[in-house]
Amino acid sequence: MQIKNIVLYSHSGKRRILDFDLGSVNIITGASKRGKSALIDIIEYCFGSNECRIAEGIIRKVVKWFGVRLQLPNGQIFIARENPPIDQKSTNRAYIKQQDIVSIPTEIKEPNTTIEAVIQTLTKQIGISPNLYIPPKGHTREPIEANIKHALLFCLQAQEEVASKNNLFHRQSDAFLSFAIKDTLPYFLGALRADDLAIKQEIKRKNTILRKLKKELNEAEMIVGEGISKASILFEEAKSVGLIDESKRNPVSLEEYIKEFNEIVKWDPKQFDYPENDRVNLLRDELRELQKEYFEKKEKLKSAKVFANEVSGYMGELEHQRLRLETINLFKNSEKEIEKCPLCSSQLNKSYDPIKKIYNNLRMVKNNLAKTEKEKPKLRNYINNLENELAELKMKIRIKEDEIKDLIEQNEATQTLNDKYLKISRVIGRISLWLDSLKLNDNLSGLRENIRVLENEIEELEKKIDAEKVQEKIDSILSRLSLDMTKWSDELKLEHSNNPVRLDLNKLTVVVDDSERPIPLNRMGSAENWLAYHLISHLALHKFFVEKSRPIPNFLIIDQPTQVYYPTENYEDKKEFINNLNDEDRQAVNRIFKLLFDVCDMLSPNFQIFVLDHADLPDEKFQSAVKYRWREDNALIPADWINEVS
Repeated sequence: MQIKNIVLYSHSGKRRILDFDLGSVNIITGASKRGKSALIDIIEYCFGSNECRIAEGIIRKVVKWFGVRLQLPNGQIFIARENPPIDQKSTNRAYIKQQDIVSIPTEIKEPNTTIEAVIQTLTKQIGISPNLYIPPKGHTREPIEANIKHALLFCLQAQEEVASKNNLFHRQSDAFLSFAIKDTLPYFLGALRADDLAIKQEIKRKNTILRKLKKELNEAEMIVGEGISKASILFEEAKSVGLIDESKRNPVSLEEYIKEFNEIVKWDPKQFDYPENDRVNLLRDELRELQKEYFEKKEKLKSAKVFANEVSGYMGELEHQRLRLETINLFKNSEKEIEKCPLCSSQLNKSYDPIKKIYNNLRMVKNNLAKTEKEKPKLRNYINNLENELAELKMKIRIKEDEIKDLIEQNEATQTLNDKYLKISRVIGRISLWLDSLKLNDNLSGLRENIRVLENEIEELEKKIDAEKVQEKIDSILSRLSLDMTKWSDELKLEHSNNPVRLDLNKLTVVVDDSERPIPLNRMGSAENWLAYHLISHLALHKFFVEKSRPIPNFLIIDQPTQVYYPTENYEDKKEFINNLNDEDRQAVNRIFKLLFDVCDMLSPNFQIFVLDHADLPDEKFQSAVKYRWREDNALIPADWINEVS
């Protein structure tokens, strides 16, 4: 992926097209405040940046749309993004056109897609496969999926970055972006294969299921309790309240306990000989019927609420899908003609079955959401009625219990029998609960087996993703990069040349391995060193990306690489900068540009370099690479555009 054109559209309908050579060095030279540095911000904005970083000023006032035409191995893509209103950081209004050869639109009246769709298209076209980097255990940052925006971070060096001693990569100092660079670079280098990332996703999914199963097992084991020891305690309690003869020996097996307890729970409270027995028993019968009805309705209410939660979850998922589809203008357009592409809305020459299926599925989502919305009030009404009935039953039960209590408290004998009845009821209740818990035990073996199988599957998957092997591959790649970096360091005659030079991905910096100690970039002296080590690092990376066909845009944009040599505040309006340098600095500048040309020629036609600079060197190769000179009245924004808003 290389840049063929950068295009600006004015509010008055005019168009400014910048042409660039593929597989070559492209130089834009000129004075300050002519729009050179804005090109980096324009490209980043068109590639899907969350914020338009183009500086407020004449460019933001006169430009309505920013566009880029990209050259791919199998065609071209034109993407454009609307200049956001003055009170907004960005806009989602975008335009995309893709063909073997794309003609640059004369004007853009309306968007035909969203920036999210543009990001997805560019990510796919450049060859970034579905991926997900999951940080190691103990790290709090979220998993990240590499896309075209992450790839672009390795292609840009802004003026304040190219000679920085603290930051090697574009926007490295921005919050969380340093982590994004660290987490995605192993994928872009090829140390993590696409199937490795798919396996990591599968491990994450299985670990989620495993945690759920372990929680279920733990809860079930707590309910089952201590097995036969718990049964023995309950057996003694049954003896103490007269449910079992005192002289009877305890069973020796769990099966015998279960047999005894199944007989005990059949106990009938009617065997009590209460004074006024008929009245008490009648009230107790009525109480049991009320309790039975209460628990039946309670179970119905529980089931209804579970179902309601499932419906809400289903509706939430449908709504989530709807919102996702709406963001790319699919859901609300699902009834439109199928001759339009569902992603970019461009007109198709003929209809295709896959597109018919997409729109049929969209209609199904819409219909399901509508049907579920209609049924939801009925379900809520059913739950409300059950809750009201339960409240009434609870009141009736309380009244009935009070009647029994009042009747029993009328004489001492009845009170004594009632106390015994309550003790027996409590013991029977505990025995019934224990018997019910044994039914869970039937599921325990199945849960344990499922957990064992899942743990084995996760272990086998983790064997395929060996962190040590990944690190070994990264170290091997960095070693290869180090060879080029060390060689170019010697060619540029840097302060620490003749020593190995390497990238440190953990700290995102360059390190020179001196014979006495490693020297990181921020401990090297002079801006000349910081600049040169930036250049050799990015050139080495792009050489590797090209040679290994990695999914990274095949261009590098460098803003003001000669700033450390030129006092631009004194010479920015003069063309012959080189004459103002001493011999040593002049030779250093020539070596830098020679390296840029040599690397670009070495990788031609698969690599493109842009240099945005004040310098205008008399060197023949430099002059042949100059695409634009922006001095005096020449600039990114034509003078007649400026007159329209002045």
